[in-house]
Amino acid sequence: MEFAERLQSANRWTAEVEAVFGSLPTYTQLGMASLLPGKRLAVDGATASVIVDGRSASGTDNRSEILRSACDAKAIAIHADEFLELNSKTDGRALMRDNEVIYIFHDHIDNVGDKNKTEAKALDAVEQAFEELEQIIKKVANINGSNMLLTADHGFLFQQIEVDDSDMTPLPPSAEWTFHNRRFALGKGIAAGPKVKVFSAAALGLGGDWDAAFPLSLGRFPLKGSGKRFVHGGLSLQEVIVPVVKIHKARVDDTGLVEVELLRAPAKITTGQVSISLFQDRPAIEKVLPRTLRAGVYSKDGAELSEIKTLTFDSKETEARNRETTVTLTLSRAADAFNNQEVELRLLETVQGANQTVVYKSHSLKLQKPFASDFDEL
Repeated sequence: MEFAERLQSANRWTAEVEAVFGSLPTYTQLGMASLLPGKRLAVDGATASVIVDGRSASGTDNRSEILRSACDAKAIAIHADEFLELNSKTDGRALMRDNEVIYIFHDHIDNVGDKNKTEAKALDAVEQAFEELEQIIKKVANINGSNMLLTADHGFLFQQIEVDDSDMTPLPPSAEWTFHNRRFALGKGIAAGPKVKVFSAAALGLGGDWDAAFPLSLGRFPLKGSGKRFVHGGLSLQEVIVPVVKIHKARVDDTGLVEVELLRAPAKITTGQVSISLFQDRPAIEKVLPRTLRAGVYSKDGAELSEIKTLTFDSKETEARNRETTVTLTLSRAADAFNNQEVELRLLETVQGANQTVVYKSHSLKLQKPFASDFDEL
């Protein structure tokens, strides 16, 4: 959701978030295979490797072959690092021209979280993944791609503090164990218990002669040499519910800035200060971007007669009255020379992409102080 909101606020991008159920067990090999076209998935009970319609789904090359067989050879799977190294004008556009479907696999979070020495950096890995995914989708747009789906092979559990012994769930009795990690184990004749849920391969919609055991809640099976804080493969909602972000890059601008209205301003300035009320017309959310203005009092020929205040109108409040701002400007000594003359209250804005300032809005008023401001600043 956070990543989609980043895109949604950017010019020409739209991002809609939906959710699907992932495959159980929620581990990488099965999750990635489940995202491929195919009618029948089978899991080897000894290695947990996955077969799609009789083809191995291990490795990018094998997944690419499964794609090509389903798309009349007009599809390819490629790793994110390899994709980002492509020359956009040549290799990248050729890739887009020659394929109707392109799968780009990104695995930075797993690479960090699945290792005992680096699992504590899982949240940093998520932030870096956001940055790299943004680079990927922008590059897709640069090579003439406009419609993208962003999803995940599985979710994960993570806690920053060390896992307490009470969160460790012993493996239940079984006739045989053939494979296991922290969040699931495969075997035969597994006995269910109050802390363990057991499914057959058939119950999970998979081919294979095995049963799967899952620790309930936040439980983890003991496994020597592996990390405990970053885990996946289980049946918690965090692992099973997988996001799907539908991304589109439009050809025309679709963002705009908030408008700012001058609600209240005096007709005359009779003291050393002037107060005004400004109103932001709508919340700065999604495609509505903040606006930054500089407020000040000026002579008709542009001389500054007061302090200049920079104001950013970025309120996300939906209640209109909460988007009103009161600003007080103190006149400078330069204003004394313009007493009894017409001056202007100006809201100035810098043009985006140019070093140029324009008057966004102005209001004429008369500077009519009873005497000069020599004592106003004491």
